[in-house]
Amino acid sequence: MTALVDGLRAASPRFARLWEDQGVLEREGGTRGFTHPQDGTLVYEQVTLCPAGRSDYKLVMLLGPQAP
Repeated sequence: MTALVDGLRAASPRFARLWEDQGVLEREGGTRGFTHPQDGTLVYEQVTLCPAGRSDYKLVMLLGPQAP
């Protein structure tokens, strides 16, 4: 994650400024499960990030898969 953020900061002065301002404050998510035709049940932890003051933007990440 650090390498991704560092790359985004280097590529975008706006991202770097917003990151430094710590404008991403809200998180929500939870466990999400999916049934894959070959791999069966896959369970992920969802993390949702929304920049403060911009409810129209959202970053959703699925972490995992976890053991069901």
